[in-house]
Order: sequence, then structure tokens, then C-alpha cells
Amino acid sequence: MQPRIDEFKTCVFTHRLVASNETISELGKNGKDTAVLWHEAISGRRGKDIASAFHAYIGSLRDTEKLTMWLDNCLGKNKNWSLFTMMLFIINCPRYEVKEIKLKYFEPGHTFMASDATHGRIEKQLRKMGKVFDFRDFVDATKQAKCEPVEMAFTGFNDWESDVSQ
Repeated sequence: MQPRIDEFKTCVFTHRLVASNETISELGKNGKDTAVLWHEAISGRRGKDIASAFHAYIGSLRDTEKLTMWLDNCLGKNKNWSLFTMMLFIINCPRYEVKEIKLKYFEPGHTFMASDATHGRIEKQLRKMGKVFDFRDFVDATKQAKCEPVEMAFTGFNDWESDVSQ
């Protein structure tokens, strides 16, 4: 939440801005960390918003036909029908190179992932900065934590409907 400053309540009387971060950490020796970032004035944290964040990441991949993603067991975030519908769209759309997506979920209680270390680096950078006044400072902290930020714009969010049949 921004701003992050000492004595927040004594100097500012306003709601804080909630920033969202969907981090993707690629495994392997040359793997990179990507943080898809947005804040609550752009969109929320519903299933279709998470699906749009994954869409932005997958859409940026080049020369990738097979994709394996390890996810935690968060029902609202990683196990929602909007996310699955978006992935079916990517698989069936000719403009994307990805032809196969495997989703693998950790067992409950065993969910330490590579992106957790990335979150730790970002949080450490935020503490090091001391004062974080706005979303731009949050993006800068992400860059300084050696994580490539992808800023979502309002137009980057799609209304991914759940195409599940009852």
C-alpha cells in the first residue's frame, strides 16, 4: 500500500493506494523474474484481473510453444475459470506461439516458490528506500530488486468470462 512513510496518520488523511503484483519467476540458469504491476485505480484482484495479468505475461513470450507454470492453491487467484478460459483462448488463437500450457499446483502447505524469494527482494528494496510515496516508487523498487516490471494499463484488462458449463 502506498504511501509507505513514517507517521503516515499524522501527516496524511487519505486512503492508501493498494498495489497489486503478480510475479512470474522463470526457472533455470537464465530464468528471469517478471512482475506484472497495477493498482486499484486501474483494476482490482478478481479472477479476470489475474487472468489479464497472466495474459500480459504470456503474450510477451517469444519462441515458446510449451509452457509449464507452477502455481499455489489460491482458489480465487490461480484456480478460477476466468484464468482457464483465458489460457484456452491463448492456445486456440493463431497469433500466440504457445500451443501447450501445463498448470501444476503445489500440495497445500508446501508452497514455497521461486517468486517468494523475488517478493522478499522487492520488500527488502522497499524497506531500503524508506519512503515510498506512490506507485512509481513501487515500480522503481521492483526494478532495483532485479525484477522486470510490466505495468498494466486500464486497457490491458479484459473481461475474461468464465466459460464453464454447469
